[in-house]
Amino acid sequence: MGDVKGLEPHKAVPANLSLRFVYPNEVSLVVDNARSAGLADRPKYWAQLIDLDNIHGNYLQIPVTMGDYIRPGELLGPQQFMGIPAVKNLVKPGDRIFGSVSVSCPTCIKTRTYWLYVKVGDGGWYEEQQGPGKTIGNWQVAETIAQNFEAYAAIFAPPDKRIPIHETLDSPK
Repeated sequence: MGDVKGLEPHKAVPANLSLRFVYPNEVSLVVDNARSAGLADRPKYWAQLIDLDNIHGNYLQIPVTMGDYIRPGELLGPQQFMGIPAVKNLVKPGDRIFGSVSVSCPTCIKTRTYWLYVKVGDGGWYEEQQGPGKTIGNWQVAETIAQNFEAYAAIFAPPDKRIPIHETLDSPK
């Protein structure tokens, strides 16, 4: 055998997942893996969204969803999100939906969490949170936010950082 001193195992490049939201009339989700990233193994996203116009003590029933893999520079989706029956049966046009959506995988560089606002049937916006992901876990807080949404939304997601939900899948990232 030759000299193996100084040889180091190859370090895998981590996956780098992000989310996009498309189709304002019936919001769908796209999971992107950066071109310069590694393979995303078992990408998973989950949501904690509240109908601010019908706060009933439960998050919208959007299941945690996991895929097999996403190659570098490729995507998963669009995945039906607001159009699933468990959501469509509870919300009505014009309802304001707000909360967080996260994406990660075992090989990811980090978990990303986004604030998401949807006015059902009319679109909305999203913004990546900085630092550890936050959610709305207290129904009294949700009711307070609902009463003065624009003021609280400006604190959570400053208007100049919000990304509008785009009409097409080809929208710029």
